Amino acid sequence: MSTPPPARSRDPRQSDLDEALRGLQRDPALRFNEAGRTLVRWLNRKTMTPPPYEVRPDTNIQPGGPSALEILQQRYARGEIDTTTFEQMRERLEASTARDHQQTR
Repeated sequence: MSTPPPARSRDPRQSDLDEALRGLQRDPALRFNEAGRTLVRWLNRKTMTPPPYEVRPDTNIQPGGPSALEILQQRYARGEIDTTTFEQMRERLEASTARDHQQTR
């Protein structure tokens, strides 16, 4: 059972990667043992699957999902954390966000 070749891409780096994977798929040392076939299948999945979302550089979270601060506020509202913990974590998040924002400039 052969693994289908990865989809072609316009990115030259992806084309090189596709070519390398096709070479690995044809390699008898990989084709004729289970570990080799497993490796080729894993490489195909890793190189063909686009990231499930784009990372926003300022927050490193999935677009549309709650931010770390929103999650913290929800936990505080549900009573999962006390006021002191909430304030400490909020300050850390704000400092971390400010530091990350300065590094991306």
